[in-house]
Amino acid sequence: MDTSASLDPQVSMAPIPRIIHQTWKTEYIPYDIYDRRWVESWTRYHPDWLTVLWTDARLRELGRACYPAFEAMYAEDVPGIYLADFGRYMVLHHFGGLYVDLDYECLRSLEPLLEGHRFVTCYAGDTCLELNNALIAAVPGHPLTLDYMSACDARWTEAVRSGRVRELGPGPITGPVMMTEITDAAPESVRATATIYEARLLCPVDWRKGLSIHRETLPAEVIDRVREDYPDAYAATYWTHVRDEPGV
Repeated sequence: MDTSASLDPQVSMAPIPRIIHQTWKTEYIPYDIYDRRWVESWTRYHPDWLTVLWTDARLRELGRACYPAFEAMYAEDVPGIYLADFGRYMVLHHFGGLYVDLDYECLRSLEPLLEGHRFVTCYAGDTCLELNNALIAAVPGHPLTLDYMSACDARWTEAVRSGRVRELGPGPITGPVMMTEITDAAPESVRATATIYEARLLCPVDWRKGLSIHRETLPAEVIDRVREDYPDAYAATYWTHVRDEPGV
């Protein structure tokens, strides 16, 4: 495995592969939590793309086969949210493509936003500069995805050693806070390959304004009106935060 922090010119100019990655702990998606319309919206607007559902078991298999140095991140006792966070960076590093959470609805094809780019994400809301790790696209081998994996491993190991996992939570260990800090600290040559869109395009529903299914503050009629309320949006997430729950 090449762990260098520079992009191979051929890799850097390759298109983002037409693969949609999603994760859940088993192969059975709970549609009472994740509306089937959201899940199926990605194939509706990307009919020629391959869609892959990564279970926890399959993520661990990929880790053992290709990333033995990060064994701590896919051990059997790693809670689901930390594995899911690490897993999205891992599959993007290995295969490239588009990763989206199951509570994300596609509103139109993302291809215009991905074409000609090597790494794509967005801000998590229009009131913050934190990146959104629920939607990421990348070419295979992009150095940011490897940097995220390395940071997850180091931060998880330290949090376990210091007994601070519960105190810190996933945000700064494997989630958006980590992703933002590592991206900001990357060399300019790497950051120059990252495209970060405004939240209004890819993450218009801002949970920081109190809008989330998890908080029971996002009624169905608001979701049904998302195209009308956010006419510029290509996709929207509804913030179920299911895997943040203990044991999930």
